[in-house]
Amino acid sequence: MADKIMSVYNPTDISSINKQDQFRTISCSCEDNSSLSSIEASIESLAQQIHKLHSPNYNKPRYHNRSRSRSKSRSSSHRLCWYHYRFRANAQKCISPCSFKESKVNQEN
Repeated sequence: MADKIMSVYNPTDISSINKQDQFRTISCSCEDNSSLSSIEASIESLAQQIHKLHSPNYNKPRYHNRSRSRSKSRSSSHRLCWYHYRFRANAQKCISPCSFKESKVNQEN
């Protein structure tokens, strides 16, 4: 195969590229231009919509959440641990200091 290439190829030939041929303008009829401009407008509209969806301000909430501290939301005079404050007598854990006193209710069988 190399022999066939060498038989066709002449080493004294010079190869060149014409840069003017790379950027040829294509002429279109008026109907084609109007449909192309409507397609371009649609693409531009879609690109703007995608940009809005991906912009960081679009997904941000319009209000600012303030962190709520459990200690500020209840009175310090109760002195209950979080578990007894939340679950009362059903609390499974207790953290000291806790002033929870289980009320004794008479249960009848």
